[in-house]
Amino acid sequence: MKQDKALTSDMAFIHPDTPMFSELITRLQADDALSTTRRRDMVSGLTRVAKALGRPSEAVPADVGWLQPRLARLNAAKLGLAEKSWQNAVSDARAAMVHFGIVKRRWSRPSDLSPAWQSLWKSARASGNTSMQAAICRFIYFLSWQGVGPDDVRLDHVLAFHEAVKANEIRKSPETAMRAAIDGWNL
Repeated sequence: MKQDKALTSDMAFIHPDTPMFSELITRLQADDALSTTRRRDMVSGLTRVAKALGRPSEAVPADVGWLQPRLARLNAAKLGLAEKSWQNAVSDARAAMVHFGIVKRRWSRPSDLSPAWQSLWKSARASGNTSMQAAICRFIYFLSWQGVGPDDVRLDHVLAFHEAVKANEIRKSPETAMRAAIDGWNL
């Protein structure tokens, strides 16, 4: 983190090597491995998130623990944005962080699941219970990626999921995700 301004108390525990959004923007603009459109979208997402936080990109650390509570407090309508536009901006900012290895890519294709989880997920989707599907989706992918079978799920796995969400989610509450996973699993 290269910051010329005096250290603020809300940044006191940010690791000195943490890049700021401005650094990610600079690196993205020079990254020829990305299409022009993808590069533009990621830069736009970082810029919009910084603006929504009321800070220049030079003053927004690419740190999950710092971003999470601040983004959770923001409301698309109060920002003058449609909910989908705000979701896209946050998603594009997160994609930039994934691109640079700051957070992990989300697993979301059925082919990303082990065969046992593919079968269970197919049944869950066939149930038509969309609230259960939304609640358990990320949890199922997490368990599959961890090599945990459907018959082996324990509380330890829920707690590990909570920690993984804390480390990789920039907007959503890890506690809410954990409760949703438990509720969805129980359904």
